Amino acid sequence: MVVTKTVKDLIKTAALDEFDSMTHIGFGTGISAPNENDTDLTTPIIRKAFDETAIRNDLAGTYEFSTLLGLTEGNGNDLAEIGLFDAASSGNMSLKDLLNNVVTKTTSVELSVGYRVKVNVN
Repeated sequence: MVVTKTVKDLIKTAALDEFDSMTHIGFGTGISAPNENDTDLTTPIIRKAFDETAIRNDLAGTYEFSTLLGLTEGNGNDLAEIGLFDAASSGNMSLKDLLNNVVTKTTSVELSVGYRVKVNVN
């Protein structure tokens, strides 16, 4: 049996390939809207490795990443932005996004963040 990929399948796979090297979610306090020329968060505070292995699903065109900022991490900051990175520091940022709500991080707040990237090819 021969399985043939369509052009749409190839485009979707190529787009997902970019996320194969991502290992960390970065958190920052910046409120600037994401821009295609961004190479880092506006005001980076902390990066955390993914809590679990990233989950890639080629058929659905999705990649999922998650991490948890514990009670002792990132405190004293109003977290407003997140990004996907391929290193614990420096490295490359693949995506940047603003949180729906600013989170004031204190010793009584744990912050769990899940990030799902979906590639649509119509």
